Amino acid sequence: MISLLLSLILKMCQKLQTEIVGNIIEIAAINAQTSSFLELIEYANKRILPDASIN
Repeated sequence: MISLLLSLILKMCQKLQTEIVGNIIEIAAINAQTSSFLELIEYANKRILPDASIN
């Protein structure tokens, strides 16, 4: 029972780690396309909240 639980936890951690690494790669790619940190934040806000804008 414990080994099954540990196996499940490890699989969940691996999936989360893969997701985090994917997000970091995506952010790095977006950052490479923008000329400033503010542009990166504005782009991220548009993706998260399509109607949001920074004034």
